[in-house]
Amino acid sequence: MSILLVALVSPWWLILTGFVAANLALYSAVVWCLASVLLASLGMPRAAECTH
Repeated sequence: MSILLVALVSPWWLILTGFVAANLALYSAVVWCLASVLLASLGMPRAAECTH
């Protein structure tokens, strides 16, 4: 999907791809990522707190 966005829209989409890759690498190393902090500050519950 990133390749299509880069080719058809703008090469700036590579920044989003890099951010996602960096978050995945950071999370796999230390089980923490910036995206989880941002989502928590927006009120998104953690997976364990979700009710089904």
